[in-house]
Amino acid sequence: MEKKDLERPSPQKGRNVLQRSCVSGNAAGLLMAVAIGAVSQTVTGRSAPGFNAISHMVWGERAARQPDWSPGYTGIGLVLNQLACLFWAGCYEAMDHRQTDLPARPVILACT
Repeated sequence: MEKKDLERPSPQKGRNVLQRSCVSGNAAGLLMAVAIGAVSQTVTGRSAPGFNAISHMVWGERAARQPDWSPGYTGIGLVLNQLACLFWAGCYEAMDHRQTDLPARPVILACT
């Protein structure tokens, strides 16, 4: 094991991880929202049910049966989706903080 592997990360590295997490997490959240809306539109003829279904963590199974846009179901679904993408981007960026030369990689992995 090399000495550089044992060094504590500097506060600057922590900020870089946070910055990269915000960029990749927000990009992944936006891409996921587009994908969810498109798949929901294809399957149900409406884009809202895909987002509403995400809010089942708050509202239970009835959320998946809501066909229309609403702040309570759709809004919460969008927020939960974005928070999940930010969380997973943070986990990924914290583990992979040394690889800064591949900016698209975290976004692609967060979307899979």
